[in-house]
Amino acid sequence: MKQKVTYQLDADVLQEVRRAVDAGKARTMSEFVQNALEVHLAQLRRVAIRENIREACADPLFREDVREVQAAYGATADDGMNDR
Repeated sequence: MKQKVTYQLDADVLQEVRRAVDAGKARTMSEFVQNALEVHLAQLRRVAIRENIREACADPLFREDVREVQAAYGATADDGMNDR
C-alpha cells in the first residue's frame, strides 16, 4: 500500500532527481525516490549482516561450533562431488 508523504530536500538534490527522471532513469520522481530508498535500505541491511558476522567471529563459542562443523563435514568437501 502506497502512502503519500512530504519531505524537504535540498534544491540541488531535487534538481538532480528531476534531471535523472527527465533522462529516463525512472518514470516518476516518486519511483526514483522509492528506488533510491530501497537501495539505501539494502545497503544498511548488508552493513548489519557484516557487523553480525564480525560479532559472531569474535564469539569463542561460535568459533568452536564452526570448528566442530568443519571437523564433522570436512571430509565431504574432498569427496569428488564438487565442481573444482
